[in-house]
Amino acid sequence: KINGVEIDYDAGTDSIADVLQRINDSTAGVTASYDSTNDRFLLTSKASGDIGIALEEVAGAGNFLSATGLLGSALQRGRDLLYTVNNGGQLSSHSNTVTEDSSGITGLSVTALDAGDVTVEVTSDSDKIKTAVTGFIDDYNKAQGLIDTNTASSTDAKGQVTAGTLSGESDAYSVASELRRLVTSSFSSLTGSIKRLEGLGITSNGDNNNLALGDPAKLDLALSGNLSEVKSLFTNSADGLAVKLNDYLENTVGTDGSLITKQDNLGKQASGIDNQIAEQERQVQATRQQLFDGFLAMEQAQLKINQQLQFLSQRFGSGSAS
Repeated sequence: KINGVEIDYDAGTDSIADVLQRINDSTAGVTASYDSTNDRFLLTSKASGDIGIALEEVAGAGNFLSATGLLGSALQRGRDLLYTVNNGGQLSSHSNTVTEDSSGITGLSVTALDAGDVTVEVTSDSDKIKTAVTGFIDDYNKAQGLIDTNTASSTDAKGQVTAGTLSGESDAYSVASELRRLVTSSFSSLTGSIKRLEGLGITSNGDNNNLALGDPAKLDLALSGNLSEVKSLFTNSADGLAVKLNDYLENTVGTDGSLITKQDNLGKQASGIDNQIAEQERQVQATRQQLFDGFLAMEQAQLKINQQLQFLSQRFGSGSAS
C-alpha cells in the first residue's frame, strides 16, 4: 500500500515499468520512478509540503516495496510554508498558496513567491454586498407579486368577475402577511444601531407588500461604517432576518412544511374523491346493465306470452268453427 492505496501487480507477468506506471496512475498521490545513475527507486509526492508518504507491505501480496528498497528508505520531507498574520502566531500551509482553510481569513487566497514580509490589504466588496441586498429586495417583491397575482380578482367591461387561482385562500394571505411582518420587524436583541431594514434605507410601500431601497446613501453608509451590524441584521443566529425568514419558510413550504402537508392531504382527498367517482360509475354501469338485462328478459317473456296467446287463439278459434 502507498498512502493507503493498494497497488495490484502480477510478479509473473508484470515488468518493473508496468508496476511503476500502475503506481503513477493510481490515487496514491505519488510519482514512482527509477534513478539509473544511482540505481535506486524513488517515490515523490505529487502534493507539496511536509505531508510524508505512508508505505505498507500487504501480507501475502508480494514484497515489491522491500525488493525495490523503498520500504525503510530515508524520507526526505518537504517543507511547509510558514507565515504569520498581523504579527500573530506562526501558521503553516502545505502549499505556497495561503487559503482561508489554512489562514482562517474568509475569501483569502495569496501565493507566496519569495520569503519576506508582504502586506496584504483585505477589504470588503461593498458593491457585491449591495448587489446581494438589492437582489434580496427583488426576490422578496417577486414572491409578494406572485401571491398578489394569484389572489387578485378582476372585473371586465361587462362586469364579469374573474377570480385568481388562490382568491379567498386564507393560507396565501397569511404567507404574504407574515413575510411583510418579518421584513418590517425590529430585532431588539441585536447590538448596535441597525436593528431593522429601515436602518439600511429599505422601506415598505404602504400601498402593497413590496420593499424599496428608498435611501441608497443610507445603505452605502452602513456598508462602509457598520458592516458587522449589517451582517448581524441578516445572519444573527437568534434574530437575523434571513434566519427568521428561512425558519418560517422551512416550516411553511419546506419538505415537512404546513402548506406542503396540506397539499399532500388535499391530494389524498382528491384521489379519494376520484376513487369514489370511479366506484359510483362502476355501480351505475352495473345497475344500467341489470336494468338492460331485466328489460331484455321482460321483452323476451312478453314475446313468448304473445306467441302462446296467438297459438291458443288459433287453436280454440279453429275448434269453434268446426
